[in-house]
Amino acid sequence: MEKTHWIHRIHLPNWVISILALVLILRIPSFFEPYYYGDEMIYMTLGQGVRQGMTLYKDLHDNKPPLLYLTAAISENLFWFKAILAFWSLLTVALFYKLSVVLFEKNLKAHKVATLLFAILTTIPLLEGNIANAELFMIGPTILAFLFLLGKELKPKSIFMAGILFGIAALFKIPALFELPVIVFYWLITTDLKKGWKAIATNSIILVAGFATPILLTFVWYFFKGVLPEYIKAAFLQNVGYVSSFRPDDVQKSFLTKNAPLLVRGLIVMIGVTVVFLSKKKLSNRFIFLCFKIKFIHICSSFPHFKHILNIWSYTF
Repeated sequence: MEKTHWIHRIHLPNWVISILALVLILRIPSFFEPYYYGDEMIYMTLGQGVRQGMTLYKDLHDNKPPLLYLTAAISENLFWFKAILAFWSLLTVALFYKLSVVLFEKNLKAHKVATLLFAILTTIPLLEGNIANAELFMIGPTILAFLFLLGKELKPKSIFMAGILFGIAALFKIPALFELPVIVFYWLITTDLKKGWKAIATNSIILVAGFATPILLTFVWYFFKGVLPEYIKAAFLQNVGYVSSFRPDDVQKSFLTKNAPLLVRGLIVMIGVTVVFLSKKKLSNRFIFLCFKIKFIHICSSFPHFKHILNIWSYTF
């Protein structure tokens, strides 16, 4: 008898339902918060502009991809923006539980600890869990993508769908693209390259094609809106260096000086990847995957406000 795909298994253990109830209870006070947080006010302002027929990146400008602003537009007001985040978070926690089952298999204690930590870290105000930031919206599609990729049967349609989900996550915040090298390096390390390099190459192309699909669709949309160059510059090219605009002294510094922290992180990651590769025979596939996830998060931590992802994946250690 053919096994049912995980995505069709809607049953959740009672303890997961209890955690979801806790998350909802903790988020209810945020529904009634006043308009006070600067970033949320920017999102809501652009969202209101969209509702009034204005074009993003032409009549309104900010340096993020469009999905967060469109979510704010759908919300209409801050109450519903927070409510959408709350129910999005419930779905994300449920998906995270599924991921913990894949990663830790029959280790029930690990499932409970990981899911509870994740739920708390992405909910409490201490880590801005109550703020409708892009990081909290991009986590869900990312986790769902890994569930497609880490299943027992890796099929082209699953890889393509995972790529689409990574692309959707990137349309909330562009650093989601760092999820692609995580899975590609994982394939390279855990596969016999003499026999499987063609499969890795094919799967990587399918993954990138899936990732590019939703992004290219937005390119087409903004091309016909007459703002494609502005969109590409704002949403994709300003995310690394825009913080330097708040540090006037850095303007005159060279590229290497301004981006030294990112380059150092990249070097550390490459050294780590090399060490994992040399030690792969002694390591489990699960441990290798978690290592790559942490290492590429280390690169992402150079990006402004990307600390949320560090919090989310810290459960792995």
